[in-house]
Amino acid sequence: EVRKGLQDRGQSQSQSQRPVFLNSVQAVFQEGPCVYAASDLRKAGKASGY
Repeated sequence: EVRKGLQDRGQSQSQSQRPVFLNSVQAVFQEGPCVYAASDLRKAGKASGY
């Protein structure tokens, strides 16, 4: 269901031939006119906006 939704939005996907574990999180949340973003600090991430 999630894959189908992403494909419908133009997201390209491929499946790895071996297990790959990516443990980072990127999040965006909108509440009314405000948009909040967060990035996983374990991967030296930084949320930025415009």
